[in-house]
Amino acid sequence: MPNSRPRSASPPSPPVPLPADPRLIANAEIWNLTTRYGNLDITARPSGTYGYDDLHRNADTQSVSTGLRIEVATLQDVIRSKSAAGRAKDLASLPALHAALERERNAADA
Repeated sequence: MPNSRPRSASPPSPPVPLPADPRLIANAEIWNLTTRYGNLDITARPSGTYGYDDLHRNADTQSVSTGLRIEVATLQDVIRSKSAAGRAKDLASLPALHAALERERNAADA
């Protein structure tokens, strides 16, 4: 992650490359990074879930570029996690997520 840096509430600071130390990565539960493409939050076990296996079970596979497909948590799982987290910013995102889920369901029924 040479072009990533930790994110904090304090004023921006110059980028600090993260060390590629497997022990550091393996023991971290949450990473809040800023990349040249925007913010990236990574968590080993999002609130309200049992981690990767739980989210992988229902994941949607998305094509992000030619030959590159990734698995993305379903809207239902994102809603479950944000509801469980209970932080103001997560709760504030729930109406938009529920609306997106409703649109997704309506499109599937059409």
